[in-house]
Amino acid sequence: MRSIRGLALGTYYAVRAAGGESTRNTASMRGLLYAVKDNRNPPNPPQLIADPRHPATPPGVPVDRNNAVTYVSQIVVRYLRAVRARLGLEGNAVLVPIPSSAVARTTIEIARWPAYRLALALENVGLGECRTIAVNKAPVWGKTEGGALRSVEEILANLEEVLPVPDGPIVLVDDTVTTGASVVAMDTLLGRPDDIRVFAVGLTDSTAVEDAFRSRRFTVDYDEDRDPLVPTVSR
Repeated sequence: MRSIRGLALGTYYAVRAAGGESTRNTASMRGLLYAVKDNRNPPNPPQLIADPRHPATPPGVPVDRNNAVTYVSQIVVRYLRAVRARLGLEGNAVLVPIPSSAVARTTIEIARWPAYRLALALENVGLGECRTIAVNKAPVWGKTEGGALRSVEEILANLEEVLPVPDGPIVLVDDTVTTGASVVAMDTLLGRPDDIRVFAVGLTDSTAVEDAFRSRRFTVDYDEDRDPLVPTVSR
């Protein structure tokens, strides 16, 4: 069994998800994540976000798609030592954004890719070096655009490397982790390196926690000898 450790800055609850109503700051965390994902058309208006870990709280910051990634990076840099410790990083890492469904060689300059923008922001605050290692062979419909959830095998079959796999610690970067399928597909594409983990803005959950703005450790587990590959996210 292979286990990939991860860290999420908070918990994402879909609208009407069980557990969300009894968790503090559910709506604010959801709004922040919507802004990071940048998949609303027209975009959501700015929402006042008052994450207590952010240096501007109180009173909070109006956040929309234009400054959401910056808002997240300002939290990370304030707690950079703790983020490193929770990820198990002793030095800088290679930050590898997981491709969004529309990101391919032909669309890389125009496609919405929040994980790439997030990885660049994390590079700017000193977590590591951003490298685009993989993209899709062809754009596909994402689940937020009416597409169905894809299996690990479907995701993997559509991925291709555009840069060599780096040596040293790797941090896969994504906006949300839900089923773990994209994490497992990227891990497999990269040859299952010894030193790999995941950073995400939100961990999708349906079980109540105390505060949606509290960081979450998690693992993505799967049996690499099983066919098909079936990830389990241990929350």
